[in-house]
Amino acid sequence: MNLICNLMDPAVEMQTVELYVEKGIKRIEASAFMQISPALVLYRLKGLRKSADGHIECDHKIMAKLSRPEVAEAFMSPAPEQIVTKLLAEKRITDEQAQMAKTIPMSEDICVEADSGGHTDQGRALVLLPFIQNLPKEIMSKYNYKRKPRIGLAGGIGTPQAAAAAFGMGADFILTGSINQCTVEAGMSDEVKDLLQTINIQDTDYAGGRYVRARR
Repeated sequence: MNLICNLMDPAVEMQTVELYVEKGIKRIEASAFMQISPALVLYRLKGLRKSADGHIECDHKIMAKLSRPEVAEAFMSPAPEQIVTKLLAEKRITDEQAQMAKTIPMSEDICVEADSGGHTDQGRALVLLPFIQNLPKEIMSKYNYKRKPRIGLAGGIGTPQAAAAAFGMGADFILTGSINQCTVEAGMSDEVKDLLQTINIQDTDYAGGRYVRARR
């Protein structure tokens, strides 16, 4: 399931996470987050438990979709202490989960989003991916992690050659988005699919926009 940052109404973000937990959703994509939110921390920590041999297990996986190194570093780090403390005071998590939170990253799957057909920072894969691939070295040492986070790539991957180039750069995985709008399963109208299949690569442009809260 996808969880998109909701700066206008954080309560909706929290309610969505509570629904995910209630329904047993084990994997989510965190999209458009610039910092770690209480909802993200709650989701991650509610999945923490100790295995029979005493190892920490996390049933809730977060794939962080991002395009800025400082955001990648935040997701590779443990949950912010002040958020954990607040969730514990509100009895949303247990004492044991709060302690375990200090030793695991918020995400072990980082998806570097280069320039794409959706929300974009107009980043360049050739610059972003290598930079963020170097971050785990220092972070793993700082927090004594045993497992290196997986770092994938998204943005403009719509052909076999593009996919091969991503793996050639060392991406652990790839994520496709815009290209899927032409598939049978996509909810786009047939007219839009026909247009997308006939345009050339220069027949697109950037369009600005902003979120508007609907009023009744």
